Amino acid sequence: AMTIRRARFEAELNGTEFNYALPEQPAASKETAALTQQMLDGEKTVFNVRRNNLAAERQALEAQAASYGDEIETLQQSIKLHDTEIGLLQENVDSSKSLVDRGLAAKSNLRDMERDLSATRRAALELASFLARARQNQLAMQQRIANLDEIRKSEAATALQDIDLNIARMERRSNAQLQTMAEIAKSSGNIASSTLRQKLIFSISRIVDGSFQDIVANERTEIRPGDILRVELDMSRVGGSPS
Repeated sequence: AMTIRRARFEAELNGTEFNYALPEQPAASKETAALTQQMLDGEKTVFNVRRNNLAAERQALEAQAASYGDEIETLQQSIKLHDTEIGLLQENVDSSKSLVDRGLAAKSNLRDMERDLSATRRAALELASFLARARQNQLAMQQRIANLDEIRKSEAATALQDIDLNIARMERRSNAQLQTMAEIAKSSGNIASSTLRQKLIFSISRIVDGSFQDIVANERTEIRPGDILRVELDMSRVGGSPS
């Protein structure tokens, strides 16, 4: 299970397809082969779901970034129109002021024009603040899009590190058990330590639906909290079975 999961995280880290070839199982291990195939299918499902979710998230962020782009374009056009309007109002104010100075127009008309000019300038400033905010939001979306793959790769790298650490711990535990059994075997003269590993039978007792079930295992089978690992020396393989 750990080896399959590791291959999945490695594919996510490298941005490649998840392709994992199961090792051939002896004919007598049909149950183990079926369980391993089920684990592989499960990891493939997880890989595809995570990849599809990543693509959907990227698509949603790109849509938001495009929406902000449309908003930016609209605001820029509005600001341009306001700038034109401000120029025209300024000309009217200047003309009216000239007339007022010569006593040819009432000051009230000038004040009305100045108020219109001031209101238009305030509206232009507000549009400029909206434009700055839209650009900031668009930049944030673009940054999130750029970080999507990096975040996934970081998660995969962390998971790989944890799996490698667990595998190393299991190997140390297995080697310690192997060493102990090798010393016992050597003292009895039954088997050489170099071939002892091939004579070991691994099994796990695991609570499933409230009761213990025995599961066929090997040196790389994932150990879960509450599991009971059994390692036995198959004496029928030592020097052959008695006839």
